Amino acid sequence: MGTGAMMKYEQSESSWDSWDQFLTINLKMKTSDAFKDGEVDPELAGNMEEDELEKAQEECKFPWHAEEGVLGNIRKLNEEFNTFRGLNPVKIFVTGPPASGKTFYSDKVANYYNIPRIHVKQMVDEVFRLADLDEDKIDEEDEFGTKVREKIGELRTEEVEKQEAARGEPPEEMEDGWPDIDPKSVSIRVPDKFLYKLL
Repeated sequence: MGTGAMMKYEQSESSWDSWDQFLTINLKMKTSDAFKDGEVDPELAGNMEEDELEKAQEECKFPWHAEEGVLGNIRKLNEEFNTFRGLNPVKIFVTGPPASGKTFYSDKVANYYNIPRIHVKQMVDEVFRLADLDEDKIDEEDEFGTKVREKIGELRTEEVEKQEAARGEPPEEMEDGWPDIDPKSVSIRVPDKFLYKLL
């Protein structure tokens, strides 16, 4: 065929007999090291001490970048994607006196650029929601949620102590003393760092 570099075969009824050597392959496969994560050769493992075996298993571990896959590392993937492409979020803070058009113009900008509009009250409510979560509902790895709970608890306790000190001794007709102040009912200022973190 062509330059004569390939052998020419005449087509016949039994053409498979002549082509089977070209269309089949003797393939020998072995498992990739990625699937032997931390496994040591059983023959070598039998002759090792326990500490040597642990060290060998550690050396055999596959260096995963994202072992849990895309779904388990979606936040890391998002950060890497944005960092690599220089995509930094743009945040616009609109402030002004009451009835100056903050909400009106913020809605206009949000609709034009198809971006979310977040009100400070929404973020404050979210901080208080996190602070009021039951302890068993906060994920142990959620460092932000734990910090919010602790800090808001401290601020509420301080405010309760201030209010109790300000009202002084109860009048004589109040035998049971002043009623207890509910820490969740006191008014406190949410630290700015929590609001920035939510953004």
